[in-house]
Amino acid sequence: MKPKISVVIAGYNTEKYIQECLDSILNQSIKAIEIIVIDDCSKDTTPNIVEQKSRKDSRIRLIKLKQNLGRAGALNEGLKKARGEYIAFLDSDDLMSKNRLAKQLRFLETNPKISMVYSNMITFREGGTKKKVEAIDFRESPYEILKRAQKENILERTDPAKILHPKDFIPGGSVMLRKEIFDKGIKLDKELRNSEDYDLWFQIIGKGYKLAKVPIIAFEYRSHENQKSKNLEKMKIAAKHIMQKLKSGKYFQ
Repeated sequence: MKPKISVVIAGYNTEKYIQECLDSILNQSIKAIEIIVIDDCSKDTTPNIVEQKSRKDSRIRLIKLKQNLGRAGALNEGLKKARGEYIAFLDSDDLMSKNRLAKQLRFLETNPKISMVYSNMITFREGGTKKKVEAIDFRESPYEILKRAQKENILERTDPAKILHPKDFIPGGSVMLRKEIFDKGIKLDKELRNSEDYDLWFQIIGKGYKLAKVPIIAFEYRSHENQKSKNLEKMKIAAKHIMQKLKSGKYFQ
């Protein structure tokens, strides 16, 4: 049976978390899914755990890369193999919330003009308290916001997420979108080793696709010491690259 949704995961050295991540997806109420895990040359047992899980559930597919491509490059490889009509993202150390896929799918199926949806999330640390984080609520067209930002002096900004809103953002692990977006040529920028999600959102917005917030909790974001989002130097390099693309008009071509 062809899957309705492809959940695409880039995995790298998350042996402590990957099994719990996969279980949270397998326990979704909608069963017509595939889970594509792209192992980006892990140095631990991450691919072995995924392989063992795939023997028990054929909906799990493992792609082992021969060289490290970074998260953007790894996700692009997974998207090439995805068979679902819709794509959902989740990082290999996070947890998908109950019934998230069914709720977002229902919204997209009943709103054909919307190409991408996103939702709220929970943040947590092992043994710590959980905190709800509200995703951005757009008060005006994100396309108009992006167009206006193109004309501003933004090259010195260090956080691309603040272009769309000073505080709120689109959580990457909450997104579901129509696969046709990628079939028409959009892909993640493999040069980026940070903020690749926001570069993707800007491409989607700049091409005129419509976004909508589905007001549910889509996933639980696990905060721990090894996350690349905490690498400030990589974040600065990525921000400069993204700002230059915005100023040059690449997102609107």
